[in-house]
Amino acid sequence: MQARVDQGTWSAPATLEIVIPAHWYEWRWLQVLAGLLLAALLLLAARWRWRRQKLQQQRLEALIAQRTEELHRVNQRLRQANDALTAESLSDPLTGLGNRRLLAQNWHELRCLPQLAVILIDLDHFKRINDRYGHGVGDVVLREVATLIQRLKEPQDMALRWGGEEFLLLLPGLDAGRALALGERIRLAVRAHRFNDPSLGDVQVTCSLGISHWPLLPTLRERDLGGSIELADFAMYRVKSRGRDATAALVPGAQATPMLLTAPATDIERLVHAGVLRWLAPG
Repeated sequence: MQARVDQGTWSAPATLEIVIPAHWYEWRWLQVLAGLLLAALLLLAARWRWRRQKLQQQRLEALIAQRTEELHRVNQRLRQANDALTAESLSDPLTGLGNRRLLAQNWHELRCLPQLAVILIDLDHFKRINDRYGHGVGDVVLREVATLIQRLKEPQDMALRWGGEEFLLLLPGLDAGRALALGERIRLAVRAHRFNDPSLGDVQVTCSLGISHWPLLPTLRERDLGGSIELADFAMYRVKSRGRDATAALVPGAQATPMLLTAPATDIERLVHAGVLRWLAPG
């Protein structure tokens, strides 16, 4: 500071120290502390947000897992129901054997095999059983005969209920000659069986069997089972015409040709005499 009086000279300068104290919010240490606190708050906020997102993600994953498990259970029940419906549509509800749909579904695989023996089984005088004892007892006979067939056949063999009292057996890898032995075992088992229904008592049920094989000739592999089943049917009716309760096989003979075997068969015995077909009998 300087001063003068009446146009006089300036006096020597004087020094005065003025100290203005800082406000509390201007304190350096407080600013540093506030910065650190703000950084901590921001870190805590970020961590809280991360944990919140993590919990949301866990809840979402748990919900997805729960829904996935529920969907899996539903799909499993649907598959089981579908399998049950498929099995029901491919099997005979009375006997549990396969039906014609099962044969149609598996024919593509069966026709890849080298050969198949075909056995057609028909219960003798079955109408008499139904008429005398009722259809309920007839159903018992059908079920127990089906059980006998299942017990005697090999696991790879296909057993079908072909008609009312008719059963069809397909034996992979066998020809008609080798199938005769199984046919005889089935016939004897049916004849010896005593049925569980008390109303039948000691009633003896017999069956007639006709046998053939597929393919009828190597050049007829593209043909379905129709011709083979027809020959087995002819053999079965020959057994029935000669007293029933027997087994016979009808197969192509030495003179068989594709043309002759695919033509309508009007006279089996004439074809047998000409060597186009031949009979086989057990033993």
